[in-house]
Amino acid sequence: MRTRRTRRLLKFLAVVAAVVVVWRVAIGKDYAASIAGYSLVDRRTLVVEAVAGHQSWCRLGDITESSAEVQVNAICLDWLSLPGTADGVFYALTVQLAAPLGNRRVVDCSSGSCLTVPAMAVPAS
Repeated sequence: MRTRRTRRLLKFLAVVAAVVVVWRVAIGKDYAASIAGYSLVDRRTLVVEAVAGHQSWCRLGDITESSAEVQVNAICLDWLSLPGTADGVFYALTVQLAAPLGNRRVVDCSSGSCLTVPAMAVPAS
């Protein structure tokens, strides 16, 4: 037999799970974010800067490497669909490459049309 406390806990967890499912279906939508630039940390590590809203969580999508380029996709999710401003927030995403970058170009393919991403100057430490 379950105690009253256990039943309350199970009901609470069911309500939380239902809220999460409704939020994910009704509000939380993944979208492709543009990449403003990148910096080279070492020969095989890039930090790309995705541009999204204030209430976003961003992650890397597909990363495809060829001999000529590295294609990077950034995907973001808005936590809340609230009105905001046109100002974008930069989210730093780390990319681990299989081979050194060398002379390959970095390409943003998040929007469906691939655009070359400019290298950003690394500030002096």
